[in-house]
Amino acid sequence: MPRGSPRPKRLILALGLAALAVTAALTSGWWSGTLMASEIAPGTTLDGRLPNARLDFRDWLAQHRNRSGRTEVPLLAQGETFVVRAEELGIGVDVTATLEHTRRVFRDASAWRRIRLLFDAWQGNLDLPTLFGFDDRVALETLRGLAPWIRRQPVDARLDLATHQRIRAVLGSRLDVESTLRWLTKHYRDRPLVVRLVERPISPEVTDQMLSAVDVTRVLSRYETSFLGRAGPRAVNIHLAARALDGWVLLPNQVFSFDHTVGTRTARRGYREAPVIVNDELEPGVGGGVCQVATTVHAAAVYGGIEVVTRRSHSRPSGYAPLGLDATVIEGEVDLKLRNPYDVPLMIHTSFPAPYRLRVEWLGRDPAAVIEHAAVIKKREPYYRRLVSHPELLPGTIERKQKGILGYEVVSLVHARFADGHVTTHRYRSKYWPVPEIYWVGPGVSSLSLPRLSQDASHVEWDGRKIEATETSAPKDQLETLDPPTSEPKR
Repeated sequence: MPRGSPRPKRLILALGLAALAVTAALTSGWWSGTLMASEIAPGTTLDGRLPNARLDFRDWLAQHRNRSGRTEVPLLAQGETFVVRAEELGIGVDVTATLEHTRRVFRDASAWRRIRLLFDAWQGNLDLPTLFGFDDRVALETLRGLAPWIRRQPVDARLDLATHQRIRAVLGSRLDVESTLRWLTKHYRDRPLVVRLVERPISPEVTDQMLSAVDVTRVLSRYETSFLGRAGPRAVNIHLAARALDGWVLLPNQVFSFDHTVGTRTARRGYREAPVIVNDELEPGVGGGVCQVATTVHAAAVYGGIEVVTRRSHSRPSGYAPLGLDATVIEGEVDLKLRNPYDVPLMIHTSFPAPYRLRVEWLGRDPAAVIEHAAVIKKREPYYRRLVSHPELLPGTIERKQKGILGYEVVSLVHARFADGHVTTHRYRSKYWPVPEIYWVGPGVSSLSLPRLSQDASHVEWDGRKIEATETSAPKDQLETLDPPTSEPKR
């Protein structure tokens, strides 16, 4: 064949076109799944991550979803950072959508484009995106759970009358769950994902401007209690609680919560163990003595004509306040709540006029009336003597652990005498349960060794067994020996 003949060139061109056509057909058939089992071109990466060629692509995506769900996502809130997992925000790899997208990249491409994609994948230059899904229900539940932790309570303005310092009000903040959820809906695909929580301010109830309206030169009422003889750790707790109350402002019609104002009584805040009443007996407990502060606040409120919203008497009569004027508080369970019925703000002022004497004053206005309190005992309930055997004590030992106290049902009468001569009377009830007289006794003790039972006591119980009062109140020559009860043998 002569040199320069066009036939060889035509043959080469035809063979090249045929090869390209076959390649295009093969790539099309490969991606459709008829020629190869894999659903992604070898060498293709997803967000820079190379799938495991030994796994089915769908299975690898499922593993990738589990891994990405454990990714930590920072949540920023006013200088603090909280961390949750992506799956806790409802964010995770959408396996179905990612799989469909990788298929569509080849399926919708022309033959020549498929060849180019295969070549790029072979060279490691084909990187496809991972598609993520978002479950707003999961995110909503997580955000609602976070809200209490992110919330910052506002600080009311108050005066420290002891140091003559003004404590300025501070704004609080709360998590706006709905707005944060809308932000996540728009930005959950961001990488890296950093969530800026949407917060809303909470205004304090007592502002700096309101504080200036309190006339601290006017004393509405005051009350004092003594803790002489009950000092030590108890005195520390009384000082801490009183300091937390000093300068607190109560606006017109506002409700005061002792529990909220004093705050938690924990060792970290300086509170110490002191006697508290547990199951009829005094036991050590952190914060013992705080009830005396509540009692003094309550009594001053009664004499100031302040409305008592919630109050409970002690389980036994108090040694530092008359019947009906005491108030007990149990953190998280029993609170003292008072409402300001006047049209001017009132301020609580606590002080110690003597080393072991607490004074509480309500400041802000002059008394509206002369107020008197009287307690009427409607019913008395006898106590009983409780004997508790303690084998570890020496034989014949008798230790008195607690004095018996009668129980009372009391009605308080609060008379308010106004300047124009009219009188109003308010009534409320108090319940005090009988306090058992408690003795610890050692082996060999008999009733002959015990003091005569008081006429205010109803009976004796020895390790839970009731004994009639006449058995121990009769003359000594008629008393029988009372041994601790024993359990009956099993049958």
